[in-house]
This record gives sequence, C-alpha cells and structure tokens, in this order.
Amino acid sequence: MNSYTFFENFLQGHLPDAYKYFGPHKEDREGKTGFVFRVYCPMAKEVSLIGDFNNWKPQVMKKVDSRGLYEIFSQSAVENDRYKFHILGC
Repeated sequence: MNSYTFFENFLQGHLPDAYKYFGPHKEDREGKTGFVFRVYCPMAKEVSLIGDFNNWKPQVMKKVDSRGLYEIFSQSAVENDRYKFHILGC
C-alpha cells in the first residue's frame, strides 16, 4: 500500500494499524538512510520536529497534504532517539 493510500484509509477510518504510517519509520530516500516522521495535525499553523538528533532545535516539517499531513526526513535520527512534535496551533 502506498503512502497516499495509507492516508486516505486513515481519513476514512479504515486504518487500524495507523502506527505503521505515523510517527518515525526507517526509510531509504535517494540512496540515503534515515527516518521519516509523519503526523496528522489538521488545525496546526506549523509543525516542527525536535529531538536528540537535532539538539532539540525545531526543524519545520513540510505540509504534504492540505488536510493536515506533515512529514520530514532526517538522516541524523537513529533508533531510540527521543523526539517530540512541536505544534503551533490555530
């Protein structure tokens, strides 16, 4: 199932295993290994990722879907790093 299909199923309430899509997941992009972080925040003005791997300095996430899906890819993140999403509300 591709990324778009996962998100569509989630919005329709048909994704009981949403944890397989949202949060951090190890991934290869353009020959680079890292972690992709995804979060659904439909009412956010801006979402940033902070964690051990970036010295807790916010990295603004890209809004990849107008309905509130945010994503960022980090080569610096490693397994068991602590992280949080910093969400700027309405």
